[in-house]
Amino acid sequence: RTNKKDRPIIVVEGQWDLLAMDHVLKSIGKHKEYDLVAVPGTHVFKDGWEKHFKDRDVILIYDNDHEKTKGGRTVAGGRDGMDRVQKRLVATDCLPSRIRRIDWPKGLADGFDVRDLFIARGKP
Repeated sequence: RTNKKDRPIIVVEGQWDLLAMDHVLKSIGKHKEYDLVAVPGTHVFKDGWEKHFKDRDVILIYDNDHEKTKGGRTVAGGRDGMDRVQKRLVATDCLPSRIRRIDWPKGLADGFDVRDLFIARGKP
């Protein structure tokens, strides 16, 4: 895939997850097939960032934050963050060609993320 627009963008939560994902992609010879982006938290997706995702295949992989009650409402940081980003991307004129996301299976620790997955599997 030589054209940047042909490469999927993987969006992770935090720089450590980006480094872990980059390491794994390099170790399997796939690092030139994906673009990686780290957001600094579940609530951070700044105005104007949408343009970088236009016509791209987007894969959202945020942390497995368990549901918590804050201010009388139930929130799940990573899942809620992916919901917000997905809604923002769909609501703009910078629509990605595709949006996928990883919803972690039940039973994983609160905050489990990409880095934890690769450490558990003996990667980075």
